Amino acid sequence: MLTGNQIAEDVKSGKIVISPFDESLINPNSYNFRIGNTLKVYDEEVIDIRHKPKTREIEIPEDGIIIEPNKLYLGHTIERMGSDSYIPMIGGRSSTGRLGLFVIITAPLGDIGYAGQWTLQLYSATRIKLYPGQQIGQILFISPKGDIDLYRGKYQSGVGPQPYTGKGLLYEGDTDPYSPMIEEYNKLSKQKKALLESEIDLSLSRLLQHIDTKEKLLALDIGCGLGLMLKSFEKKIDGTIIGMDTSAKLIDYCIDTTTKSHLMLHDFICWETDKRFDIITMLAFIHLFPKSYASILLEKVSKMMKPEGLVLISTSIHDKSKEGYENKNTGGRKRYRARYTRKELLSLIDKKLDIVQWWERNEIMDDINPKKWLYIIAKLSQ
Repeated sequence: MLTGNQIAEDVKSGKIVISPFDESLINPNSYNFRIGNTLKVYDEEVIDIRHKPKTREIEIPEDGIIIEPNKLYLGHTIERMGSDSYIPMIGGRSSTGRLGLFVIITAPLGDIGYAGQWTLQLYSATRIKLYPGQQIGQILFISPKGDIDLYRGKYQSGVGPQPYTGKGLLYEGDTDPYSPMIEEYNKLSKQKKALLESEIDLSLSRLLQHIDTKEKLLALDIGCGLGLMLKSFEKKIDGTIIGMDTSAKLIDYCIDTTTKSHLMLHDFICWETDKRFDIITMLAFIHLFPKSYASILLEKVSKMMKPEGLVLISTSIHDKSKEGYENKNTGGRKRYRARYTRKELLSLIDKKLDIVQWWERNEIMDDINPKKWLYIIAKLSQ
């Protein structure tokens, strides 16, 4: 177990992430963390663990909030904490324990490679008043023995209290229908790879013309796939970049090919976050869902955007509108595809967002079945 002095030294060297970091919160062998101002409670009498339960959000006011006994509250740390080198564990402080407050009920052990705000499982034996920013628990770090496999689970880069979500549609092993993308991409000539990467760079450059890039930006790439947009983000923006995909192999590929992005193996449909993004990209994503669900998907995206934020959407466009499972069978699973006409997709986006710019490009990866791709930059409706 690391001493407090070693924790401080490793924070400075980058082996441990604690942000914001305050040396006055160092203990002999741990670091005191503080509680953020947001709580979540489950809003159902019976929670079915096969489904994502409904939650209700509560803000902790400056004058505090009373935690009632025999009730679970999900809180979060102010600090973003984690390490690629050590095993993190969190627990309560002796002072809060003397008051009957459990900070973590059953899950004190963290994973190597996780970095984000931690969800706190608050449960009290007494009525107790909590205040935002209060020192409520402590984190410690343990040296591992053996080969390290970094965390790549669905709670990566968590912000705010993260409720139970269920597993969602995650793909691992031979049944993963998207992992062949890696082999398909690797078979491309250097010229085609360069064309594809330059097209991604161009699309991001067009988006950045409509946003203030002087500030640090928060960017989310939904369905990050091969990580081409993530690499473009890393070249062009200053800030925090999050990539999310349901394919374990694609996430592993992105971990190996990107340098600054935070990767999440997660189903976006099940993801809950209080974070608001400057940029959201969803390339070749919207057509993976039934058209009846596309409006719901766009509404979910719009709720995650800052008022001045932008979203970049792309999909292939076709002469005729249709949808259904493809006859093409990849990895033991058929792929669902929604085929949009240009007019149909522009109309769909225009109902939920204000279109800033759109353009078309020719298919690059597939010479046998060349398609047209439509790119749309949109913002929140005024």
